[in-house]
Amino acid sequence: YIPGLYYVFIILIFLSPWVSKLIPSLKSAWKEKRKSPSNLILLSWIFSTFLIFAFYKTQLPHYILPAYPAIALLIARFYESKTSSSFQISVWFNRIVFSALIGALAYTAWKLKGETFQDLKLAATLMAVLLLSLLVASECTKRNLKKSALFLVAITSMLFFPIASSIRNSHISVKTSEWIAENAPNVSNFFAAGFTEPSLVWYLNSPITFLEESSFLNFKPNESDCFIILCKQRTLSTIVDNNGYSDTNSLPSYNEKQAIKEQFKGHTIQWIEGYNLGNGSWVEVALVTQFPD
Repeated sequence: YIPGLYYVFIILIFLSPWVSKLIPSLKSAWKEKRKSPSNLILLSWIFSTFLIFAFYKTQLPHYILPAYPAIALLIARFYESKTSSSFQISVWFNRIVFSALIGALAYTAWKLKGETFQDLKLAATLMAVLLLSLLVASECTKRNLKKSALFLVAITSMLFFPIASSIRNSHISVKTSEWIAENAPNVSNFFAAGFTEPSLVWYLNSPITFLEESSFLNFKPNESDCFIILCKQRTLSTIVDNNGYSDTNSLPSYNEKQAIKEQFKGHTIQWIEGYNLGNGSWVEVALVTQFPD
């Protein structure tokens, strides 16, 4: 934790494709602060936003969104008419990060095989295309090819729709809540063991009792109960490498289907696999209800 450092790097990524114009615009605004008071207002606007959130120990990219309108106004005002040939750390940082991410996403999409990971594969592919489009748009911006940059930004913006749809289709919390809504609409009490993502509460729109392994063994579901048990968990790296399983953060007593079947004989058990966006892993959960098979 170093106050403000996180946002310095984040702004150089999320300001794409206008990152090459950021530092020159800030310099020009500072030099002309006495000539135009509005420049000083915009600079103060940007600085105050960063100052307020710099000392939060929890730092997320969207915290500094209030600064973006001021940055956009400065860039629009001082958009250079000539191509900048000088070396810019911001530009090279943008190039290196985006190239690395594009390569990683393309490799991930190539290695993900089978119908199970189809949606995740599509999301990785489209994300790689999105970042490539932004990278090319950044190069167009640096060379003052405004129409080309804006065209690429428009294409990039449209890619968010299929990307979001693909991630949603593979999201474990979404798949879990949709199955419950369709097949067990009378369930009103939810208990979870091993899988403790807050998104589960959001999509189920219901309180959830999160249980420890030891206390979970003493429970038997009633007609209005549903148990959500983490069976297995795979990190994204193990999926890409060999589709192997990792027992990290899983419950040893419930990491096999047979053990759950024996523990909950006479109950409906539905096995669901999906992507856990919270920690970037692929998980399998068992949904146990009172209804007979």
